[in-house]
Amino acid sequence: MPHVEHIGFQYVTHALVVRRAGYHIAIRPDGQQAVAGATPLVAESVHYRVEQAHGSGRIPHELYVVFLALGDDVDLMIEWNFRLPNAKTAISAIKKVERYELAWVEEPIPLGDIDGYAEIRAAVETPISGGELLTSRYLFKERIDRGAYDIVQPDCCRMGISEAWKVAFLASLKGLPCVPHNWSGNGLNTAAQLNLLAAIPNHWYLESNESYYGTCPTFKKLLFDGSPVPKKGYFYVPKRPGLGVELNKEVATECAYIDGPSTAPI
Repeated sequence: MPHVEHIGFQYVTHALVVRRAGYHIAIRPDGQQAVAGATPLVAESVHYRVEQAHGSGRIPHELYVVFLALGDDVDLMIEWNFRLPNAKTAISAIKKVERYELAWVEEPIPLGDIDGYAEIRAAVETPISGGELLTSRYLFKERIDRGAYDIVQPDCCRMGISEAWKVAFLASLKGLPCVPHNWSGNGLNTAAQLNLLAAIPNHWYLESNESYYGTCPTFKKLLFDGSPVPKKGYFYVPKRPGLGVELNKEVATECAYIDGPSTAPI
């Protein structure tokens, strides 16, 4: 895995050379925004309830309720986050929800089961996405070559912009779209992912955590001036120089690093 310092250096250097486009790039808002009708999206409430099903593959009734609330004007996705134990369970579970014409199912089984992913992909109509935890083009290449994914999901925060761009290029040779993973969702990482999307031919969505689940609102919105925020379900590529955001030094000083558990109460 690349060192954090290396990724940070890439963010700085790409800020000097990256080319930005003026078109908008779609994201997935959280559950509240989804029910309100923002588009494109994924319903996070379904995402978490499916995770709670663990290895059973059961689909909660809320999926049907959300589907009715959203209608046909939005895209719906499911993320199992590696919860299902094997390809057989995953195939059965996915076939039960294919009538909803999902945009994709994300990482239904453990990451290392490449043959299982290929088996799932061959057995269902719903696209299969994954790769958010992978840290190099070589790990992606093996999965692309063996038919594990319909959609690749690199994360600039894990592998750097250059490596993520190479992943997207490899996927483009197979006609696969790229949907970067942006769970941390702070201004710097979001700007990096948007600049990546602006530079590749096979962009589609940006998977972005726009709730405050598992994150600090200060870091998400205040730590960087010019942090991209979604408007009516869309992100726009920053037009300021570099990646388009600047560190807010006052906030950085106020929120200085505190040694200890990341979940410690404040």
